[in-house]
Amino acid sequence: MMPPDTTGSYEDLLLEQADELKALKIRAGNPSLREIERRASTLFADERVALPPSALSNMFNGGYAGRDKLLCLVRTLLSWDRTGQNCTPPAYGDPVLDPWHDRWETITKARPPRQRTRTTTDIVETAGTANTAEIRAAVAEALAEERERELAQARAFWAAQEAHDASDTRVLDLANRSSHHQADFTSLAVVAEPTKHADEFAGGARDHLISDKLRDQTTRFTKEIQGLLNRTIADHVQIKAVALQVGDERLFMLGHLLNKRTLTAHRFRLKPRAAKVELWMDVSFQLRLDAEREHLMVHKSFFGVFPSQDAKHGLFHYDYERDKAVGYPDAYLQVDATSELFSTLNDPRCDTGRSLAQLQFPVGGKRFRPCLEDIIEFLIVERLVLARDGYEKVIEAGREGFRKNQLMAAMRRDRATVEAFVARYGIRSQA
Repeated sequence: MMPPDTTGSYEDLLLEQADELKALKIRAGNPSLREIERRASTLFADERVALPPSALSNMFNGGYAGRDKLLCLVRTLLSWDRTGQNCTPPAYGDPVLDPWHDRWETITKARPPRQRTRTTTDIVETAGTANTAEIRAAVAEALAEERERELAQARAFWAAQEAHDASDTRVLDLANRSSHHQADFTSLAVVAEPTKHADEFAGGARDHLISDKLRDQTTRFTKEIQGLLNRTIADHVQIKAVALQVGDERLFMLGHLLNKRTLTAHRFRLKPRAAKVELWMDVSFQLRLDAEREHLMVHKSFFGVFPSQDAKHGLFHYDYERDKAVGYPDAYLQVDATSELFSTLNDPRCDTGRSLAQLQFPVGGKRFRPCLEDIIEFLIVERLVLARDGYEKVIEAGREGFRKNQLMAAMRRDRATVEAFVARYGIRSQA
C-alpha cells in the first residue's frame, strides 16, 4: 500500500484512499457489497460495526468514513487471500493496519469543518434541480446514514438508561393466558410497532396496522418460545417482540427483555448443577415474511450459553442466518475450545493463530438445523443445568411442531418431490 500524499487536498486524499480500497477489493476476488457486508457481520459480530452497502459504496467512491468503519472494511477484505480463499483477518491492532490508521488520520486532519448533515427534507427541497434517479439515490443514502445514527444514539442511551418511550410505542396485548400456563407467563411481552415517524421515514407506503393474521403468528411464536423456556430450564423469561419497517419489508425481532431502543436481547439466568457457578443463556430471533408474504419465517436466530451477562466468550453458540454469504453455512455451531491437533493443521500462509473456536461446524442447513428444544435437551441430558419436572413432554411437543413446520415449508418449495411421493405411495387418510 502506498503511503498517503499528505500534500493533497481533502478530496484528493479521499479519492486516493478509494483507489487503495478498490485495489484491495480486487485482490480479495472482487466480492460484491452484499458479500462484504455478510462476511463482516460474521467475522466481527462482537465489535458492532455495521457495513451496509450504502456505507461501502460511499467508501469505495471517495466518501469519508469513521476509523472503525474503514478498518472493519480493510480487515474484512484481508480475510480473503489472493486466490479468494478464506484466511484469518488481522486483529484491530495488527501492524499491517498502521498505514490505514495513518491515512485516516491524515484525511481527518484535512477534513473541512463539519457542516450540518443533509436530511431527507433537504433533498426534497432541492428536487427541482435533480432528476428522479439522483433524488432516489440521495434519499436512499440519507436514510441509511440517519438509520445508522439512530442506532448509535440508541445504544449510547442504553448505557445510561433502559426505558420504553410509551408515546412512541403501540402495545399489543399478548395475554391470552390460560390458567394452566399462568405461572409460566407472569409478565408477558409486548410487540412494539414502529412509530409513525419511522414508517414515513421508511418510504411512506405501508399497511396502517399489522394484519390480524400476522399479529396472531407473531403472538403465537412469542408465547411458544417464552413458554418453552419457562417450563424447562428458566424462570421469568419475558420474550418481547419489536416490529420494524425495513424498506418494503417488515422485520420482527424477538428476545428476552428486548426493546426498540437497543434492539438487543438480554441474557437470562440458568440453574447450573454445579455449585457457585453462574450460567446465562442468550436466545434471539429475527423473523420476516416468506416470498409469498403469507407466513413468518426465521431469518436469523442465535442460541448461546455464557458465564455472565456480558461475556464475549462462553461454552458454545448456535447461529442461523438465511442465505448467508457463499462459503459459509447458513446454520453452524461454534464451540469455545482449543485443540493442539487443530493448531498444527493451520496453513501458515494465511491461518496463523486461528483457533478451534473460530470454526463454523455446519448443522443441518436451512431446513434441518437444530431447534431451541434440541439445545435445551442437550443442556439437561449432559447434566449442565437443572430442569423442571415434565420437561420431556414440553421439549418433544415443541420439537415435533418445529419439524412439521420445516417439512411443510420444504414441501411448498419442492412440489415435484411431493407429487412424486404421492404418485408412488398415494394419499392415505388417517383413521
